[in-house]
Amino acid sequence: MVQKVLVVDDDEDIHEIVYDILTSMEYEVLKALDGKEAVQLAKANPPDLIFLDLMMPHMDGFEVLFKLRRDMLTRFIPVVVMSAHYSKSDSGRLPGVKEIISKSNLSREIMRVVAELG
Repeated sequence: MVQKVLVVDDDEDIHEIVYDILTSMEYEVLKALDGKEAVQLAKANPPDLIFLDLMMPHMDGFEVLFKLRRDMLTRFIPVVVMSAHYSKSDSGRLPGVKEIISKSNLSREIMRVVAELG
């Protein structure tokens, strides 16, 4: 059951949207503004689910995925990619990604994914 969610994106507006949605659904929300911070936070305080942007400074989402999947603490945390450039059909090319959701329909997609995961 999902209780704690880590949101990883360098865009403060995205954080605000996702935070508002998830807190209204009574989830604890952790925030990381770049990939390096995301990996550190996921290891120190493992979430039940991660929403991850791919295009970020310092460490992009691809490297975040690689590092999360190599660590036993974070290996099995479901990751949902938020992207304006990739679609669901790209999921197979990203190791360990449960789903890719579009940033253009972010509110609806986040509610659907979280509901599906319980």
